[in-house]
Amino acid sequence: MPVLTPADALSLAGAGRPARRRPRVAPIAFVVPFGLAGLGQAWRAAGAELRVPPTVAGAIFVLAAGIWLVLVARYAAQGPRQVLADLRDAVLGPFVPLAAITPAMLGAALAMAAFSAGRALVVISLLLTVAAGGWLTGQWIAGHLDQDSAHPGYFLPTVAGGRGGAAPPPPGHLVATLAVELAAPAVAGSAYFALTGGSRNFIACALGGYAVLMAVTQLRFVPLYARLRFSPGFWAFVFSYAAASADALQWIALTRPPGAAGYATAILTLITILGVAVAARTIMAIAGGPFFTVQDPGGTSQ
Repeated sequence: MPVLTPADALSLAGAGRPARRRPRVAPIAFVVPFGLAGLGQAWRAAGAELRVPPTVAGAIFVLAAGIWLVLVARYAAQGPRQVLADLRDAVLGPFVPLAAITPAMLGAALAMAAFSAGRALVVISLLLTVAAGGWLTGQWIAGHLDQDSAHPGYFLPTVAGGRGGAAPPPPGHLVATLAVELAAPAVAGSAYFALTGGSRNFIACALGGYAVLMAVTQLRFVPLYARLRFSPGFWAFVFSYAAASADALQWIALTRPPGAAGYATAILTLITILGVAVAARTIMAIAGGPFFTVQDPGGTSQ
């Protein structure tokens, strides 16, 4: 009769148990520095009307860069196989390119002080974003995407995800990504102003009108948002509303309506309150346990 060693006994004891699930950093965590960078842009846009010191926006951008570096390091430590698995995941895939998109906003801010370095960062970010967006577009076409898995976060890699509006309502933990639908026209409007030197032609007005429509649409989502449990996805609110705020502040600076300073102050105050509230709630969630992680068996995507 064979002798059962202690090691054999331990092996047999664990043979019938499911593999232990271990936490990992999920790509949705990149929405945090993404949202902070958007808040920094709103403060920078306010400078034209309210004479806000650029150091405030600079501090926000530095904080966003620091958090981005930490998250990228932790995410990259999980290995290329995990990154590829996330890119193939119908739900998580659109959040992976945020790791490349955020540096573009940081590079634009850096260019104000060091143009060459900022431009290099923007170019590198753009190349990585196009690569990731193109790969994901091919994956959605060739990968037999389940329509039930589509959500407005698909705007993130390419800002061209028309399927987001045609898809069924996203699952509960992704409802916050509905805010991204407002970000698309707002970012486009700000980009158009940057490219044309603030031209207020038909295209600018069309983008502005679309942004207003999407802002009004957000009111319909308030009952859905009110039922949400706090998650990293709440940073989608910060970025999207900060992008809309920056666009609105640029319109105010260009059109100079009566009471312009009052409008600008109200917009900047509201978006800052939102950012601080989400940041405070995030700190509380981190103190209470894992927040930027998902339970994942053996390092594979859920």
